[in-house]
Amino acid sequence: MKRHGPGVSRTMGILRARDLPADAAASIARFLAVADEQLPGQVEAAWVEGSLVLGDFQPSVSDVDLVVVTRRPLAPHQRPRVPAPLSVTWTTRGALPTLHPITAATLHRAGLAVRGPSPRALVRDVPRAELTAYLVANLDAYWRPWLASARRNPFFRASCVHPRRVQWGALGVPRQYVTAVDGAIVSKTEAARRMRDVLDPRHHRILDEVLRLRTGIGARRYRNPFARATDMLALLDDAIRATCAVLGVGVSEPGGIRQSLATAPASTR
Repeated sequence: MKRHGPGVSRTMGILRARDLPADAAASIARFLAVADEQLPGQVEAAWVEGSLVLGDFQPSVSDVDLVVVTRRPLAPHQRPRVPAPLSVTWTTRGALPTLHPITAATLHRAGLAVRGPSPRALVRDVPRAELTAYLVANLDAYWRPWLASARRNPFFRASCVHPRRVQWGALGVPRQYVTAVDGAIVSKTEAARRMRDVLDPRHHRILDEVLRLRTGIGARRYRNPFARATDMLALLDDAIRATCAVLGVGVSEPGGIRQSLATAPASTR
């Protein structure tokens, strides 16, 4: 595996615009053509980030993540409609320092320009301390409440049988764990594989199932979708605990936290 830039793990070589998957490249080209027609002269730069530049693009699963830099701020009603599978972050040069820290770090370390200057020239890397602060805040504000809702709300829990919800719940915190350990921004697939070395082996079954759902490779591990959802929540529970251990913060959600972790690094900061 090659590493490109500080702290970005990639499973592919240096990515160029012509190396994009044909369908993704076509989606981007069509969108930019519409943007140029509706906003003549406004699109200053367009950068690819996310799974495409992290070597984990799955055509039936992944979004095509694009950051579009315009010459002036655009209100939502002024922006062109964004068709699937694109997911677009709109910004301006002046607003680049306010980008989401994971987006900014990915752009600086691995982003691909399909129009305009390289993102590395305009987007600063994110210091380790800032990434750590974001991880702590996100665990507290999003993932702990998400897990609590899945436990307590029967309608929310029922939605966890959906394959996309299984992947969302199983892969978000493992990515944060890897960032907490070494500062790297990694793909969901790589994060799942890294978690196999951290969590109790009883989580291997759900991790293998999530990898199958994401990549389409491998045998089905579950016949009962409710059992799969239950195992996903148990994985999330322990992934939160592992990440908190690395970050040096406590697990505030009471009850239901099992002591099933293999020894996790105390901290590598």
